[in-house]
This record gives sequence, C-alpha cells and structure tokens, in this order.
Amino acid sequence: MKQNLAHPVTRMVWPNRAFAGPKPRAAGRLGLGTWAVVLAGIFAVVGCNPADQIERRVLTFEDTGIPEQVRLPPLANRSAEAVRSRMVTAIAALPTATWFFKAVGPVEDFEAAFPGFREFLQSVRFNENGAPQYTPPTGWQEAPLRPERFQTFLFGTGERKTIELAISDLAANQDLASNVNRWRNQLSLPPLDPNAANSSLDKLAYQGGEFLIFDEVGMYGGGMAPAAPSPHPIGSEGPPAAEDTGGASKGSDTATEAAAPTVPIEFTIPAQWERLPKAMFATVKLERKAAERKVALAVSEMNPELNTWNTAVESWLAELELSGLELAQVEPFVSEVTIDGQTGKQIRLVLPDATKGIVAARVERAGRAWFVKLSGDKSLVEESIGDWEAFVGSIRFK
Repeated sequence: MKQNLAHPVTRMVWPNRAFAGPKPRAAGRLGLGTWAVVLAGIFAVVGCNPADQIERRVLTFEDTGIPEQVRLPPLANRSAEAVRSRMVTAIAALPTATWFFKAVGPVEDFEAAFPGFREFLQSVRFNENGAPQYTPPTGWQEAPLRPERFQTFLFGTGERKTIELAISDLAANQDLASNVNRWRNQLSLPPLDPNAANSSLDKLAYQGGEFLIFDEVGMYGGGMAPAAPSPHPIGSEGPPAAEDTGGASKGSDTATEAAAPTVPIEFTIPAQWERLPKAMFATVKLERKAAERKVALAVSEMNPELNTWNTAVESWLAELELSGLELAQVEPFVSEVTIDGQTGKQIRLVLPDATKGIVAARVERAGRAWFVKLSGDKSLVEESIGDWEAFVGSIRFK
C-alpha cells in the first residue's frame, strides 16, 4: 500500500528541532530541584514507621497511558557494544528542508540487503509540500515512532531485521561537512577537513532530484536494531536470492583480484586505471588520475522502471550543470551501443561550455538496467574515451 507520510496524525512535530534548547518552565511551577528539597524535608520530619510497608509495583505501559506508537524499543534489544557496521545516509537538500535517510547495520547483513535499499531510495519522491512519499519494500517493518524522526524502518534478510533506517528532516542549507564528521565519529572514524568531507559524498538519483550519499564502514556503538520480528510487518519476505560471482582482470592478466568484491560481470581493467575497493552505489568503480585531474569509470545495476534512459540523461545534464538543456538538444550526441550482445544507447557529453564530461551507456538484460559511465575532468574524459570503449567491449555478463 502506498504510504502518504505527510499525514499529520502519524508525525510528531518538533518545532525548530535542529537547535531547540530546553523548554521554558511555566510560571508558578516548581522545578525538580525544588521538589527534591521539599520532599527531603517532609521525609525528615515524618520519617517512616517500622510498621509502614513500602509497596513496590512494576508499572506497565498500559499503566502509564503512553500510546503504543510512541514507545521506544526495549534497551535489551539494542547492543551497547561497538559492531563493525555500514552506514549509508542519503541527503535530499530541498529549498524548504534537508531530508536524511540514514541506515546503519552490520556489514554482512547490509551487503545482502543493499540492492533493495538502493531501489527504495531511487523510488523516493517529494510532494508539492516537500514531504517524502515512498512505498516500503516487502518485508520491511515499521518501528515505533521516535522523537526527532519522521519514520523508522527495520529491514534485513529473512527474519534478521538488523538494519535500522531513520528518516528525519532539518532546516534547509545544512552544513554537510559537519554532518559527515558527526557520522564518521559515530563509526569511530577520524574527522575530515570540510573540503574532503564534502568530496567524500557520492550521488544517487531519486524521482525528481538527486541524493548526496554518505557511505562508510566502521565500528558503530550506537546500538543495533532488534533482530526479532516487529509486531507491524509490511508484507512478507522470503530468503534472499543468491548472487552470481564475478571477477576482474587487469590488462592482459586474467586472474581474479583477490581483494575485490565478487560481482555478476567479468571485465578487463585498462592500463593506468585502478579499481576502488569501495564502489559506493556502483557494482564496479575504477579511477584514473593524471596530475590534478581525475576521472571515474563506474558500472551500475539498477531497476529499469526507475532508471529510464531519459531519466539518466537528465541526471547527467544536472551533474554537468547543464540542466537547462532539453533532451532534444543533446540527441545528436546519442548513438547505439552493444554490451555483450545487448543493444542500448550511449551518449557523449563532452561539451565546450562544461568543465566536466560524461560518456555513458545503458543496456537492459534479464530485467535489469546496466549503466557504464565515464565522468570527471573534461580533458581527461576526452583522453580516456578509448579506455572506456575497450572496457565496454570487455564486459561479459554472468
């Protein structure tokens, strides 16, 4: 069922939530310190007779009258020990607010659940009021409402819901570097200078915009989501599908790289290129540097319905700060491409007025959209087109 999460009943409003200080005390009310002094005086005078019995009673949530939807999960369900975890935060900077989709969980669990999480992010859209709209994937569980959050989900593989996704919003124009270093601190990672912090963010398109992506692994001590099923499951979920493994070769070397993660394609890495161990939201990512210039070559597997050719071109134009161009204006740069027998389209956006360039291709295979994208410094992109063509020609799907 489509969740319209702008409903006022399901959202707790925390005015000025980013910088709210302690609430002012109403006139005429006594503070806790004052009550402590008053009660101490009463007990000193009255005392406690031996015959008096002190009744101890455990209050349940029903006794307190606290609604179920605002109760916090039991502390027993959260570990106080640091766990090697992956944290992925998608940041949507809107004119009226900055939205954060922050997921954290054990590395191995996150790795298995990552494709569904990525598709969820790509499906997000914001309505005319700036509220997010999305449909949680099958098997995700909605967690109890938490202060400072719009909504919380638990997800994972099978019955193990060990990954927590917290959705929240703050005022517009947030200091991204400060947020990056705050998340790095939560993962026990050292801080970065502002330029490095901002440069560490990747990008991922959603419906109508583009997320900035924080994606790091470290020792997280903030507590993990409970592994037990929630009382509010969303749909049902079967066991995760097994992934094919793949390998890479560099130059004429056909040996699989031992340190590289397994992927469902085979390819040859061109000379002067280095495979990055952490590919962020790409299946494979390579990098080439020449003095101060740098370019990246990425292969990504995505949902074809959410990532059409036109959507991708619009995203690439926005990345080059050329969003004023119409699709018809760049049609002369589009041509046909074939990747391992699959025919699709490619585009070469190496334009005179741009400082960056993009050469990218899209094909569909087995119900998935595959993108191969060369991007970065325009002059180095031009010099690397031959490498891109050779790389594309070497790709074999498994």
